[in-house]
Amino acid sequence: MPLLPEPNGVVRPLTLSRWLHLYGPLALTFLLMSGSSPIINMGIGDLPDAEETAGFAAFTIAFVICIFLYSPCFAVREAALKFVKGRTSYRRIVVFHLVVAGTGVLLLLILSLTPVLDGLVLTWLMKVPDSLIGPVKRAVLAFSPIPVLIVFRGVHQSVHITNDTPKWIGIGTICRFAVLAGFVFGVGVPLEIEGGVMGGLALSLGILVETAVNVVTARRRAAFLAVDHPRLPPPTVRRIWDFAGPLFLANAMGVLMQPLTVAIVNEAIMKETSAAAFGIVKSFTWFFSSTLFAMQAMALARADSIQNLKRLFGYALLPVGLFTALILTFVVSPAARDFLFYGVFLIDKRATAEFAARTLPIAVALPLLMAVRSGARGLLMRGNRTGMVTVASLLGLAALVVLNNLGLSSAVENGAAVGYVCWMGVLLLETIALLAAVARAGVTACVTEGGRRGVLREEEVEGEVAA
Repeated sequence: MPLLPEPNGVVRPLTLSRWLHLYGPLALTFLLMSGSSPIINMGIGDLPDAEETAGFAAFTIAFVICIFLYSPCFAVREAALKFVKGRTSYRRIVVFHLVVAGTGVLLLLILSLTPVLDGLVLTWLMKVPDSLIGPVKRAVLAFSPIPVLIVFRGVHQSVHITNDTPKWIGIGTICRFAVLAGFVFGVGVPLEIEGGVMGGLALSLGILVETAVNVVTARRRAAFLAVDHPRLPPPTVRRIWDFAGPLFLANAMGVLMQPLTVAIVNEAIMKETSAAAFGIVKSFTWFFSSTLFAMQAMALARADSIQNLKRLFGYALLPVGLFTALILTFVVSPAARDFLFYGVFLIDKRATAEFAARTLPIAVALPLLMAVRSGARGLLMRGNRTGMVTVASLLGLAALVVLNNLGLSSAVENGAAVGYVCWMGVLLLETIALLAAVARAGVTACVTEGGRRGVLREEEVEGEVAA
């Protein structure tokens, strides 16, 4: 009989090797995800000068539109981790999220192929110049397959986590990055494909390959997809919606925080310098700290006892300490900082480097903040409190809207520092709200998924599976 995933409540000790077995591939996924846009931007920079500026603008605008419309699909991995324990639950999760993804694809196609949303989205909301409307619409069309791909990728990544075969997640990510870079520099640049279109096609093709790797390997190696679990009934559509619906909203609000933060930065006296410095510091610090977002899936999948929860956060101190020390190195060492700004980011204006240098110390706490925030989100998801995740995101978004209207950068030169302080403050507010929600729900209740299931001894489950 196919092996079945352990029911929630069955406890296996979370050793360091087991933690690394899961954290490594997930961290690699987030790390290389952060590197996708820089690779595309490098390719666009290699296009002829006449196409370079329009390419950067079209790709950036199309990316913002698309990531907002398919942000609900990012919840699929957590929903699948929660519910996929057999054949029927797998099918229900896939169908449910394909409906969500189909809605996103439909909106992308309407925007890219018809003039219906031009006036509302492109002209009024995003203030896109007339000369860029065509390139943006063509770029959006290139992005349109991504929502469906994200659903299949997320579901099968969760299957690998449940099946304890997460190495295929990392292998899929490496394949995606290689295909993306190969397309950009091997096809897009030589053929001088329009910048925004090249970016959308590169992302779509890369995610397609990554999805294929995850789907094929998960279906071959996760035998539990062939049967239904005897103790865990398939979820109803209502249960899936109650869990995933709030996460759809939380993810959409998270996407909106980026343009609001940039708006704060752009109020400064030296707008271009501030925006450049903020982008440099945020991209550098996020590149490493984003790997700690893996704590969300790990808390959801592996915080199955108080002891394992403690170990989960204890082991997380290893990457937190490493990334904090890395940021501190660039903060205290002028030589290291000069290498980063002038050697890696190729800054050609000293004012930009000075603004970035004064902003960088604010980021020292980011790795710890990301680990705690992501772990608390995962713990609430495990405890069926996804609504509290949405409330925390709503508080953060509301705080950023208020800060955006205070004109905090209007009287200063370095808007990068002000913007980063606001961003970190909002993350801290979210983290406090999430921890308060965990305390209110009860850590034990979250670990035992709301307290609705008793703990099953492992030998009982093995005996039932054997029967």
